[in-house]
Amino acid sequence: MASEKYLSMKKSVNGFSFANLGLFYGFGNAVVNSVYALVLMDIFHSSSIVGVYTSLSYGLVMLLTLTTSEFFKRFTKTRIFYSSMLIAGIFAFMMAFSIKPITFIVLDQLSWLPWLLIGGCIPLFLSDFSKKTGMDKLSGRYYMWLNIGSTIAPIIAMFFAENYGNRSAYFVASAIMLIGLMYFSSYKLVSEDMPIKKLIPRRTLHSIINNIRVYFKNSGLRKAYLINCGYYAVSIIMSIYMPIIIVEENGFSKEVLGYVLAACTLPYILMAAIMPVISKKFGKKVCISAGFLIFATLVTLSVFVNGYTLLVLFVAWNFAFAMIESLRDLLFFDSVNNSEASRFIGIFNTGDNVPKFITPMICAGVIALTGSTNFVLIIAAIVAVLSAFVMMLPEKK
Repeated sequence: MASEKYLSMKKSVNGFSFANLGLFYGFGNAVVNSVYALVLMDIFHSSSIVGVYTSLSYGLVMLLTLTTSEFFKRFTKTRIFYSSMLIAGIFAFMMAFSIKPITFIVLDQLSWLPWLLIGGCIPLFLSDFSKKTGMDKLSGRYYMWLNIGSTIAPIIAMFFAENYGNRSAYFVASAIMLIGLMYFSSYKLVSEDMPIKKLIPRRTLHSIINNIRVYFKNSGLRKAYLINCGYYAVSIIMSIYMPIIIVEENGFSKEVLGYVLAACTLPYILMAAIMPVISKKFGKKVCISAGFLIFATLVTLSVFVNGYTLLVLFVAWNFAFAMIESLRDLLFFDSVNNSEASRFIGIFNTGDNVPKFITPMICAGVIALTGSTNFVLIIAAIVAVLSAFVMMLPEKK
């Protein structure tokens, strides 16, 4: 798959310009994630059903993610990014004011694709503009801005949720995405249009299957995929059940939850700046393995405590997880050349969605059997230990 040809852009645009887009993506995403479980609880009134709904949703997302490579074959990243930011903003605005639960659910499912494409475009832009700077530095800057946005977002989201209802926070996400679109427009980026290709379903399906086959033949890409799965399996457990544990089971207010979620992002901002240096000294393998094992230890401890000690542990484990965040994407880019990145990025990103489809189902079963949401933390710890083991395995040459 050929690299995108950029015809013109603002003179000051470079790799760091695209890394800065992490602020808007991180802010918008964090606003949605902060209230998502609470909105679903308003609709379903059961943490177990919330888990089932989330799992089924990510089953759809998993299939959509596999199709993203087809979008990159037919349209430029520039056009995809413009369209996706606009559509994501419009859908979030509609979700903020949806009255009927079914309306919210339909919009929720429709909004997955534009968010997927936004998340897929930014790393590819970074890869295209990484020659002078290096992908590790750009990735560090991207995650720094992403997490700065994620720090501010929960406080604002919970202010809106507390005063105007949980769904009102989607209005903030809408505004941020549209502001981000205007910021991206200031780059004056123009790409050469791709030739129009006729969509043939059978050929498209064959292309997707062939991409999967070729992807998993590469041992480096396999490991990158499994680490991505482990990272997101743990992430979905914590993002769904941490708000429920804090608010529903420990009796803290939504305002406290907002501050805790904001505090949880601070480690990512700090670690994004220093992880490129640490990983150069010790290597990605050591850093990622250590991150998973430290996380597993802290999360296991959190099962046996409550109150403010629990909140401290919830913040502390993010330092360990921040050791992994900015490095896991590099495992993918280290194993693929620049021209093939857009071909395989969709498959790599299903490592985000496969665990989000399976894990909530497992957690829902555990909650149904035990009657306690706290036991899902043990599942998170087990997944983290297994991920560390995978990372330490030698790669076949």
